[in-house]
Order: sequence, then structure tokens, then C-alpha cells
Amino acid sequence: MKKAIILGILLVFMAGSFSAQILYKEDPPVLIKYEGMGGIFLHTEGFGFNYRKAKNITFNRRWIWEIDGETMTHPKEVSTTNQYIENAKSYVYGKLNNLYILHAGYGRQHILYGIENKGNVEIRLTYIGGLSLGIAKPVYLDVLTDASQGTTGEATEKFDPLNPQHPENIIGKASFTYGFDELKLHPGLYGRCGLSFMDKTENNTVYVLETGFTFDAYMSKIPIMALTDNNQFYLTFYLNFMIGKKW
Repeated sequence: MKKAIILGILLVFMAGSFSAQILYKEDPPVLIKYEGMGGIFLHTEGFGFNYRKAKNITFNRRWIWEIDGETMTHPKEVSTTNQYIENAKSYVYGKLNNLYILHAGYGRQHILYGIENKGNVEIRLTYIGGLSLGIAKPVYLDVLTDASQGTTGEATEKFDPLNPQHPENIIGKASFTYGFDELKLHPGLYGRCGLSFMDKTENNTVYVLETGFTFDAYMSKIPIMALTDNNQFYLTFYLNFMIGKKW
């Protein structure tokens, strides 16, 4: 009788252990609650930096917050240099503003393929939406001017579409410090969707490579270039590398 009881207890213990293994594979417990990471990304019209923080809902789903800052160029920008002036600086003919974009968003992330399944790479699907702020900073040029006495001087001024400077008179792009007192803000919205590949080390450091697309929409067109059409909506594709921690 005693042997039967001991055998029964062992069978119950083994059955419970077996059931726990099946449950773990289907919906493992959340042992790590938070994740934070930062990185640098390249996109089809510029580059940027970002930071993300995530909180686990279940083992396979999490809420995610992000902030980032990036540059945005116009597809028709062409950098050039005046070959007739010694030590001339590069510039973009017809450029009115540099555009910088700030994002603050909130979304979800789903694990499509977990590290506990096979191998060391985890595949995730991320979708985020939120506020987008376009900051347009005027571009100034150093140019040659004709003085009243027939001599040649220099001036710093913006490109004038109504009276454009001749390329031979442009020395190059002026100092970056010009134009900060003329910033114009363009509020909007954005959405982002990406597929990421994460490699986790033993000390919970994570390395992530993510690719996807971002869509920005503003209330009006943002004047980046003169003499051509500018955009109100921006669709870019990106490649993002991030490093961070789980805890």
C-alpha cells in the first residue's frame, strides 16, 4: 500500500511537470517585464536617432513607446560646388529649408518567432503611431555681390526664388548657426511598421536590426526646395540598428 501511494505521488508529480512544459511552450510566464534600447537608423531620405521602451503584456505581446529625431531631404536635392571659386563649399542650389522631424509614438509589438523555439534570433512585428513635428530651418548661402564702386564683396543671404542667385556667384552654404531665429513648426501625425530581428546575450543585453516603413502626414506642404513641388506626405523606408537591455 505504501509503495502504491509513493508511486501515485510520483506519477502526479511527473504529470504536473509534463503539463507545465506544455503550458510553457504555449504561453510562458513573463519573467522579464521591461526593455529599453536606443539606436541609429538610415532611411531613404536621411538618417536619425531613436529610443524605445517596452512593457510586456504577455510573453508574446508588449506595449511600446518611442521618441526619435531625424533629417528629411527632398528627392531632387543635388549637392554641388562652385568650381570657379577657390575653397568653395558645397551647397544645394534652390534649397530653402533644412527639415528635421521629431516623433513621439505609442504602439504594440508581437513576437512572431521566439528565441525559446529554436536558435538565437527572435523575430518581432512592430507597429507604432503618434505625433510628428516638422521643423523647417532656413538655409543661408555665402554669395559674391557687386559693390557700388565696382569691387566685389561677400554677403550671406537666403535663396530667392523670385531673383535667384547665379551659380557662379555662390561661394557655398553659410554657417549652420544662421536661421535658428526663423524656425517654422509643422505639426502632423505619423505611423510606422517594422519587422525586427533580435539577438539576446546571456546578460540580457539585446541587439536589434529592424527594417520597415514610416509615413508622415502634415497639415500643409513643407517648403524644402524652390522651383519644384514640395511634399505634404512622406513615405520612407528605414534600416534601424539598436542596442539595449531587458530587466
